[in-house]
Amino acid sequence: MKEINTISFIGSGNVATHLAIALYAKGFTIETILSKTQKNATALASKVNARGTDELNQLGQSSDLYIISLKDDVIDTYLKDLNLHNSLLVHTSGSYETTKLTKFSTKTGSFYPLQTFNKDISVDFSALPIILESENSETIELLLSVAKRLTENTHILNASQKKALHISAIGINNFTHFILSKNKQYCLNNNLKFNLLRPLLKQTIEAFLNEERPLQKQTGPAKRGDLTIIKKHIEALTGDKEFQALYKELSQYILSEFHGEKYKL
Repeated sequence: MKEINTISFIGSGNVATHLAIALYAKGFTIETILSKTQKNATALASKVNARGTDELNQLGQSSDLYIISLKDDVIDTYLKDLNLHNSLLVHTSGSYETTKLTKFSTKTGSFYPLQTFNKDISVDFSALPIILESENSETIELLLSVAKRLTENTHILNASQKKALHISAIGINNFTHFILSKNKQYCLNNNLKFNLLRPLLKQTIEAFLNEERPLQKQTGPAKRGDLTIIKKHIEALTGDKEFQALYKELSQYILSEFHGEKYKL
């Protein structure tokens, strides 16, 4: 089984940037960064001693591993013009179907770092899970050899498991971030400092992480079935229709969870 030493990236966004820098720091040679624009390709390439290009025919075919890190809906468009049929090709998406890569290569897989990425925020790869998926056992072993240079927190999942994990990740990260953002804006609109809620937020997260069955620890007026308080709050939110709708719908979910069809808002 050939050892992976050289890696090329197709994409230069948030995931590609953090992953390329992390792999370079662990001794891998990053050969080429292919990006939609030369500026972005060069910016990342300069950080990992690689060659940056926006020309598809400049990617080359000598790398041991090709990591495609693009939006799901443009992956096929990029790959159809690249000759990587005999190359090890993986994607970093939580939602892209790995089987679609078989049109472009005989050796395919998924290398999915389970984290939200921003170019301006550092990431400690040793603390995050890397999810691997492939129908080929040799490919899994090769990807494991790469992933374990970054973290011991590696997991092999099948396609349906990875899809379910990605859906959960969206709920944990994107939905929670949206709810917190709306709450913070509501505080600002009412001349309140959001810092007042930090101890509560910290306690909520810590209590959740330490509970095997956290739903049993749910609190609040909806859990109690206290419609009087809920309706007063909904009325008070008349001036903020978006937050009002969010408050009402989430309250109804909790009411239904704990009281069945007894209460309707």
